[in-house]
Amino acid sequence: MFKCCTLLTLYLLLSACGSDSNNAANNPPPQNEVTETFQQKLDNIVENSNIPGAIAQLNKADEIWIAASGYADKANQVEITFDTQMRIASMTKTLVAVTMLKLIEEGHFSLDDVIRPFLSEALNQGIPNAGQITIKQLLAMTSGIRNYTEENSFNDAIEKTPKKEWTATEVLHFILNKPANFTPETSWGYSNSNYVLCDVIVAQAMGTSLASQIRRILFSPLGMDSSYVEIQEASSASGKSLTAHGYEGNEDITDINDGIGLGDGGVVSTVTDLSLFLSKVFDDKAVLNDESLAAMQAFHATEDYGLGLEKRVYSIGIAYAHSGGSSGFSGDMLYFPETGTTWVFLTNQLEDNDGDFGAFQSLSSVLSE
Repeated sequence: MFKCCTLLTLYLLLSACGSDSNNAANNPPPQNEVTETFQQKLDNIVENSNIPGAIAQLNKADEIWIAASGYADKANQVEITFDTQMRIASMTKTLVAVTMLKLIEEGHFSLDDVIRPFLSEALNQGIPNAGQITIKQLLAMTSGIRNYTEENSFNDAIEKTPKKEWTATEVLHFILNKPANFTPETSWGYSNSNYVLCDVIVAQAMGTSLASQIRRILFSPLGMDSSYVEIQEASSASGKSLTAHGYEGNEDITDINDGIGLGDGGVVSTVTDLSLFLSKVFDDKAVLNDESLAAMQAFHATEDYGLGLEKRVYSIGIAYAHSGGSSGFSGDMLYFPETGTTWVFLTNQLEDNDGDFGAFQSLSSVLSE
C-alpha cells in the first residue's frame, strides 16, 4: 500500500503526429468511430484486469481522445467519469520540480544552494551531508538521502496509526541519523525524502506551504481547477475533493495515510488537468523560461531522470514522463516533445498492472486513420 516508483509501462505505438498542440477543451469529444474504439479499448482493459476504474486522455495536435471506464467507488457502484479526481502519487514530483524552478527564476533560492540553511537543527544534525547537498541534487535524485518509505520503522508506524496525518518533518524523522545511501552526486537513487525536503525548503524560504506555491504558480494561472494538494490544502480551496476510492487488490485503502499530501506525492488531479499542465509547461512554455526547461531536461547519464522528469524512448519517439503509485492509486503521464502529444492514464488501483496496458498497442492503427 506504500509509495512506489515502478514505471507503468505503456506500449504506445502511435503513428507520427502533427507538430502543433493545443490544450483540449474540458468537454469530451464528439462520439465517432475513433473515440468509440478508444472507449472500447479502455473498457476491455478494465473488464480483464483487477482495475476498478480508469481514465485515459490523449491529446494529439488539436484533437482529444478521452475515455472513462469502471467504478470510482466499487461498494456503492459509483461509476467513474471524465472528471473523476484521483491521487496522482509520484507524478506530483514533476509539478513540484516546476514550482521549485519557478521560485528559482523569481530569485528566492538557486539550484546550487545547499540545503543546510533551510533546515532545522534536528534535520541538519540527522541528515548526512546536509552541508553538501544542493537543491538540484534533491530534484535530480542524486543527493544520496535515504528513502523514508523504505524504512521499516515508517511502515510499522502506518500499520499502527493508519489515519495519522504526517507532516514533512515527521516522515523525515525516520531517516535521521542513518547512513546515506551514497555521497552526493556520486550515484543516483530514487528517494521520496528528496521531495519532502522541498516542503521544508519552501516553508523556510517563503513562509508559506509548498501547496500554496503550487497553487499560485500552477493551479490558478493554468486553470487546473480540479487539482489541489491533500491535507496541506483543504479541498474547499479549489471547491473540489477526492472523488474516487483507492484500492490495493480488492481492499479499499483510501483512508490509509502513507504520507499523502506532501511534496513527493500529494496532489489530487484529473486527466484533463494533467494534460493541460504538460501542454502549458512543455509545449506552450507558459511557466518556465528556456534555461529552467533545459535544467529540467538535463537527464542523468545512466538513469534518464532529470529534475522531476523521466526520459523514455518509445517506437514513436522520446517522451518526458513520470509515473506514480500510492494510497490506492497509480498512473502515468507522458509528453512527446517531437509532436506535442500528451498522454495521461489514471487508475484507482495500486497493484502493478503492466500487462494490462498492452491492449493499447492496437490504438496505433485507429489513431492514424
